[in-house]
Amino acid sequence: MKFNLFLLISLLGTILQAQINFYQMPDDVVLPESVFKEVQDQIIQQGAQIVLYDTISQSDTILYKVGIKPGLGNRANPYQRFINQKGQEFPEKLFGLDDIDKPRFVNFWFTTCMPCIKEIPDLNELKEEFGEEVEFVAITFDSEKQVEKFLESRPIHFEHITNQKEALGTYGVRSYPMNMLLDKDAKIVWVDGMLNFSKWEVEMEIKKLIQ
Repeated sequence: MKFNLFLLISLLGTILQAQINFYQMPDDVVLPESVFKEVQDQIIQQGAQIVLYDTISQSDTILYKVGIKPGLGNRANPYQRFINQKGQEFPEKLFGLDDIDKPRFVNFWFTTCMPCIKEIPDLNELKEEFGEEVEFVAITFDSEKQVEKFLESRPIHFEHITNQKEALGTYGVRSYPMNMLLDKDAKIVWVDGMLNFSKWEVEMEIKKLIQ
């Protein structure tokens, strides 16, 4: 009888152990470990990778926060030129931006760019979360009239800089959307494309800047 009880306790311990690890995905969905492993296999098969960026322990539960980095295969990263400029100063004057004593998030977009439209909820969530501590600016070659009409149905809660075709050409922006995070000295800290895979990453970088 004691042997059977020991087996029962061991089995219960195994079950509980399997339930204490959870994984929070970039869209904030929390998965138990068994489900996460299946999702992880699918992500890896698609050529992407899982990145662990935070661990939260509470009582007997561990929550792992993970991000997804898409793979490029044999394609060149369209943002590599700007990624290589990390630590360099962003040309604020080129786009008519004033110096500010806090970080700045810059979104390059245009009104008929479908990936730009798809990331609007993520942009607005960032603004809502950090809007008091970071300035959020959207820059486009579209006219003020085009942007105003677009924002009537799909608001983006950023400061909008329009009619920037010449400046964008001078700076060499050709891939959209492109997002940049600048520190309070206007130096480039982080660069990437659409936020559906990298919102978690820029949130981490913002928190570092405002601590």
